[in-house]
Amino acid sequence: MNTLTFNFRSAASRDRQESVLNTVNSWDGVDRAGLLKPDAKHDEVRLMAYASVADDADADELSKRLSELPEVDPESVAIASHRRLV
Repeated sequence: MNTLTFNFRSAASRDRQESVLNTVNSWDGVDRAGLLKPDAKHDEVRLMAYASVADDADADELSKRLSELPEVDPESVAIASHRRLV
């Protein structure tokens, strides 16, 4: 499983962030997207978000799609890979 992490631009309002997350949640291959810590004290942390990517989805393609959204800082998009232990 992979997780995409990204930051919203500071100009993106909370309503707009929620709208973008709803859109990302509707994409094929995304299991769940949300804010990392919506109640954080620091603005930088409140802008951080994630998207959990299904095992059979193309994380590179989804990261490109995220980078193209105007509310997302394209330089912040990263793929974190998780290994499952058996």
